[in-house]
Amino acid sequence: MIDSVAPVLVVSAGAGTGKTTTASAAARAHLEAADEKLLRLRQEAPRHGQRTQLPAATRVLFPSFSRTAVAQIIDRAANVIGELRPRLEVPTFHGFAWRVITGFGAHHGYPPPQSVLSQANQTVPRAPPGLTYSQLMPPAAGP
Repeated sequence: MIDSVAPVLVVSAGAGTGKTTTASAAARAHLEAADEKLLRLRQEAPRHGQRTQLPAATRVLFPSFSRTAVAQIIDRAANVIGELRPRLEVPTFHGFAWRVITGFGAHHGYPPPQSVLSQANQTVPRAPPGLTYSQLMPPAAGP
């Protein structure tokens, strides 16, 4: 049973104990609650003579450490989260950091185009601007 409504949930346990199933069930409960709230807002606004700009559908971020783990999470979560699966984002931590940098980096000293470089490629003269994997997380985390 999932009884947490916290926006961030950390599940820590050994292999095969059901962490992914537990987190997927929590994600599903969170998405269903958000959908119910959005439906209430849509129904109440006209009753009160209001026009309101409704928020976008809620999504759940489920970062992981490796591409193999991402694939396993997507596979294991599919049966639990069902039709809400398109609203579950499962990137690697580095993949998510890359999205943050390419989306918002220009505002923080990382103008496009950026690329992910190996340590060796970063030292090559006239190498394109970019970051190594070890350099992705700090700028994505912000000041």
